[in-house]
Amino acid sequence: MDLTRRDFIGRSAAGGLGVFCFGPSLLAAQGQQANGEPGDDRILVVLQLSGGNDGLSAVVPHGDDAYGRARRRTRVDLDKLHRIDEHIGLHPALGDLHALYEAGDLAIVQGAGYPNPNRSHFKSLDIWHAADHRGRNRSHGWIGALADTSYADTADPNLIVHVGGRMPYSLHAVVNKPVAFTAPQAYKWIGADREAFALEQAAPICEHMPNMTPQRAIEVPHKGRDSALARLREVLHDAQASSTKVREATAAFSPKVKYPTSALSAHLATVAALITGGLGTRIYSVEMGGFDTHNAQRNRHDNLMNQLGPAVGAFLRDLDAHGVGDRVVLMAFSEFGRRVAENGSGGTDHGVAGPMFIAGKPVKGGLYGKHPSLTELDRGDLIHTVDFRSVYATLIDDWLGQKHVDALGKRWNKLGFIG
Repeated sequence: MDLTRRDFIGRSAAGGLGVFCFGPSLLAAQGQQANGEPGDDRILVVLQLSGGNDGLSAVVPHGDDAYGRARRRTRVDLDKLHRIDEHIGLHPALGDLHALYEAGDLAIVQGAGYPNPNRSHFKSLDIWHAADHRGRNRSHGWIGALADTSYADTADPNLIVHVGGRMPYSLHAVVNKPVAFTAPQAYKWIGADREAFALEQAAPICEHMPNMTPQRAIEVPHKGRDSALARLREVLHDAQASSTKVREATAAFSPKVKYPTSALSAHLATVAALITGGLGTRIYSVEMGGFDTHNAQRNRHDNLMNQLGPAVGAFLRDLDAHGVGDRVVLMAFSEFGRRVAENGSGGTDHGVAGPMFIAGKPVKGGLYGKHPSLTELDRGDLIHTVDFRSVYATLIDDWLGQKHVDALGKRWNKLGFIG
């Protein structure tokens, strides 16, 4: 069994580990970047809006009379919209996103979804996470598949980092396991000091290398039981190095903008700290919940937009102020949109298509895809006009510089939102 660093972190407090021999540490290769190409420091931040964001209240089709007819209690104040054109505008609380749009740094992908949609939160999220209708039966999340194919030779244990309490399946990988934590200060290897000391000092007494110095022990090949023990030592070093780098980066971070007070802002500030601290991570993941607005939607969704826009705006401004804004692209998505018509509780029920946001200095801003019709519906739902995997494909190829076929399993049409 291949014991991963996360397995080791979770199990190392169980008791003494005995005396082990060890091999060369993965840390020796941490200076390498994806595919061994130095200087490839582009970063993708994936923001999941969980619960089903009502796209018609975020990107509002104010120019369509059908919107006013369908929405009474949930209707956004049209005179307060940040208008993009004669047809659509952004929610009044998304002023920061509108400023990004005006600067050419925000792409809005309209009508994102997939064929034969599923209206279950769990099933639909699985499809988005796997980029496949098989969901978890695919065995990899789409980011995990990217890590295990395109980044197979990357040794950095912090290649993928999730900041938050619930790690999404999109990060599931077989080889390049993600790191996940909520509070970076508490992220640390939990084994006893004596266990680490035993692993570090045990090489000279391994059965096939008597009287060998620790330095020589890491240079010779290992086989049999010693090979497994060498891997254990690598895992120890990865776990210790990962937690140390995370805690050091966040401890040294000083934001150059004021972040709003919200959980999302705190998570994005942590990501900013890790990016500016040179962690080496290629993909960060964060989540914002609360979007399942079946009742009392107007106030609830307004509050969510009041958190979303300012948090993303502060995050990107902070990266710019630190001189790393041109290295980062953020993508925000939700597992589905909401139905066009309101329900009897002043809310909206699970729908299908919705907008995606791609933001950052490298983005070629604008509208992508066609806004779905509010009158030509499928059982009361918007019909998607863009397959979400086209967004993934564009980010993988044109931003991360990899091959999306390797991660997604097939070829998808790409959009042009990376400048």
